[in-house]
Amino acid sequence: MSSAALTKKTASGCTTEAARGEHVFKIVGYSLKRGLGVGKFVRSRTFSVGGYDWAIRFYPEGLVESVKDCVSVYLELMSENAEARACYGLRLIYQTNRMTGIEYKSPRLFRSSDNTRRFGPRNPRFVLRTELEKNCVRDDCLAIKCNIAVVKESQLSDIKVSYEIEVPPCDIPEHFAELALLRFVYTGLVHGMGDDLDGDDYKDTIWHLLAAADRYAVDRLKLMCQSILSKNLSMKNVAATLALADQHNCDKLKEVCIEFITMEDMNALVSTQGYANLKRACPSVFADILERTSRRRKN
Repeated sequence: MSSAALTKKTASGCTTEAARGEHVFKIVGYSLKRGLGVGKFVRSRTFSVGGYDWAIRFYPEGLVESVKDCVSVYLELMSENAEARACYGLRLIYQTNRMTGIEYKSPRLFRSSDNTRRFGPRNPRFVLRTELEKNCVRDDCLAIKCNIAVVKESQLSDIKVSYEIEVPPCDIPEHFAELALLRFVYTGLVHGMGDDLDGDDYKDTIWHLLAAADRYAVDRLKLMCQSILSKNLSMKNVAATLALADQHNCDKLKEVCIEFITMEDMNALVSTQGYANLKRACPSVFADILERTSRRRKN
């Protein structure tokens, strides 16, 4: 007696996206910032990207004493008790409208609770003040542009479920009658038309072959027919296929059909003629469908 395994195949996906934003911080009256002092900064207004609040820090006389001849720029996470992963760029806009600055394409983790709440250039000697005042200050105004991409929480897509009835290899020496029928299937159907049910005539032929295989206990042919039918289920034919599977003791095909129905919209099935026939001819199968559907909805 041949046996077959019912293989359940599932697939899901993980999608990660980023919320993007841009902010330009203009410092008007730049010359009045001279003498502000080392480690002193000017902060932009808060702007929101990706559900978090951010700001730009500009140090006109350097972050520390050793780099007081340079200016520096930082991006700061302003949201309290927050963590955010973000890629960012900080650029000084030249008088010629070109820009110079830094860009980090790999996300950095900002934590508002410690010193990782702000990031700037790796080299504290970002831009010499003399170079900045010569090339970037126009009409006593300095413009700093920030681009930011905040990494959003990954989203999991719905799990897709499919079933495949595996057909075991044929024991040719012991089943000559089966071999003859299989040759008919391969040459007349599978090789000629593939596994797709192209038209009602082909579908009816598979159904008749399944009935003949069940009658004469040609197990491999029976499994082949089940496998082909399981790959071509639709709301239009699933009820009739399920009734056929129940009639000819095709347990694997029954399982696939019932799972297909419970995963789909029952309203679409109710409108088919096959549904009415199934309800009338196979009450036990119909009861199983209702029970599984109810259980799936509760879960």
